[in-house]
Amino acid sequence: MLAIIKRTIQTNRGALIAYLGINALLMWMYVGMFPSIAKEADQLNKLMESSFGSMMQAFGFDPGSMMKTVEGFLATEQYSIVWPIIMFIMVLSLGGQAIAGEIDQGTMEILLAQPLSRKRLYVGKYIAGLILIVFFSFISVLSVVPFALLHGVDFQITHHLTLALLGMLFAVAIYSLTIMLGSFFSRGKAAAIMAGMLLFMYALRIISNLKESVRDLKYFSFFHYFDSGAALIHKTIQWESVLVFLGVAVLGFLIGLWQFRRRDVAV
Repeated sequence: MLAIIKRTIQTNRGALIAYLGINALLMWMYVGMFPSIAKEADQLNKLMESSFGSMMQAFGFDPGSMMKTVEGFLATEQYSIVWPIIMFIMVLSLGGQAIAGEIDQGTMEILLAQPLSRKRLYVGKYIAGLILIVFFSFISVLSVVPFALLHGVDFQITHHLTLALLGMLFAVAIYSLTIMLGSFFSRGKAAAIMAGMLLFMYALRIISNLKESVRDLKYFSFFHYFDSGAALIHKTIQWESVLVFLGVAVLGFLIGLWQFRRRDVAV
């Protein structure tokens, strides 16, 4: 199983470096912009709140605090859309390739010909993905540190660590669902279904914030539980977020393992 873990990590090492590089460039840009924006924070906050307050709240932004600290600024600019998109691409690729990709390429039969049970193969693939996700989550979020020091921007390291933990849980839940879908379908279909689910959940979050009558729909969206503002600005993670993400991760892992052990992998 250790060989499977090493092989999977080595295969995805280049892509991981690319994702971290893209994230670092964007982080550098946003942190570099912040000192000049912070000088006009009060005026900008008032302008945004008066002109786009309701719209921004629908997307989960807090116009009253977004410009006052680098944490508030990054919660709005980096972690509302940019970081999740990079993470989605990486996780969908990892989860889709782990099982479905090997089957589609015809390499799964070669792996199963080794003295390794399907259970151990699945667990090895899953653990390798977890290691990559944990590495990405913390390194990508903590990349703020060198850029903040470079530009003389004050930051709260514990707040960023809190966000890294929440982001990791978010990513693991999506990864588990993707690898589960890959146990049922082809790589392309699994990724398409998961991407569709994420778009649907994002739409649910917006609609629930706009209409009071359907406000409870937010509880069916992962984006409700990934509250980057609460984590970065207030250093808070709700227990319901931890329970939902861990529950989905465990359920996705178990269903995917059950299906993989009974699936015909011949192509």
